[in-house]
Amino acid sequence: MARLTSMFTTLFQLAPLPIDMAPAGIGFNATRVNRGTGVNVVIGTMGELAKVDDSGRLLEEPAKPFPASIFDGVLIHDRWVGIWLDRELGDARMAALPLDQKWSDGPEREELRMAIASQRSLHPAGAMWHRRLDAEPIKMGTFEGNIVFATIDGAYMIDSDSNEVWRGVLPFWQEIAEIGIDDRIVAICEFPGGLALWSRAGGVAVLDPAQGGILYTKVIPTRDSVESVFYSENGGWVVCLHEGNVLLMDKIEEEPHLVRTNGAILDAEYSSLGWRLTGWRNDVLVGKADDLPTVAKTESIGIGIIGGIVMTNDGEWSKFSA
Repeated sequence: MARLTSMFTTLFQLAPLPIDMAPAGIGFNATRVNRGTGVNVVIGTMGELAKVDDSGRLLEEPAKPFPASIFDGVLIHDRWVGIWLDRELGDARMAALPLDQKWSDGPEREELRMAIASQRSLHPAGAMWHRRLDAEPIKMGTFEGNIVFATIDGAYMIDSDSNEVWRGVLPFWQEIAEIGIDDRIVAICEFPGGLALWSRAGGVAVLDPAQGGILYTKVIPTRDSVESVFYSENGGWVVCLHEGNVLLMDKIEEEPHLVRTNGAILDAEYSSLGWRLTGWRNDVLVGKADDLPTVAKTESIGIGIIGGIVMTNDGEWSKFSA
């Protein structure tokens, strides 16, 4: 792992930007940022991908390796692993792209349509491996260098080369089922206690990462649906709610603390100052649970944070303003 880190540092090292300067934009509308160490990946609305360094600068020209929207993605070891989903064509597939090689554009959508019709294999350009998914994907995560993902049929762990480690059932929460809410997994998080799966209706389940069995379940009391969840060993849990506001928890077993924001939160990153949050026209800094948050209104929608700079949905960078 040390050798890989050294390799990426050598390949991608650039002079640091002045502290008050945001880098140039990436050239496409963005939906999310997958954070790594030295290399991060920005995902576009039309399937674009861009590698950027920890200052937000492009490491190479953006590419569109496959003609479908990117549903989710994670960074592990020396690769980025993502899921492409085309609902109209009923096609979902996962593939790994190497971080140490230049990414390139792949086939056009008509080629994908024809390949599906003729049952011919088609894969993202430059893929180290790829696999079609038999069921609709729900969410991706990682655990100790392995990929964990959920579909409507179950939960799975595979290693970085796509070999299956285990498969298991999705968690079930009786309290949620009795209400009749259309529930699904919205977050898969690694933490010291194991592997946590969070649901839209506030359910949380801790899985045994060795075999996928369910060790513990709980329903978080909330009047709003959960959009995303983030974890930091130093900062604990941040549970982002649909209508805005977040819940803070040091441990899953504890009762959450509500922090009000001016809009929905789309990404969170823990720093020495506390949790940096960005989202719908606001940046928020949250220290301890009983501290008042610092909320700054913005003119844009933040979809990702890297080290105190914010990627907005129009593909531009701005300084975190809270």
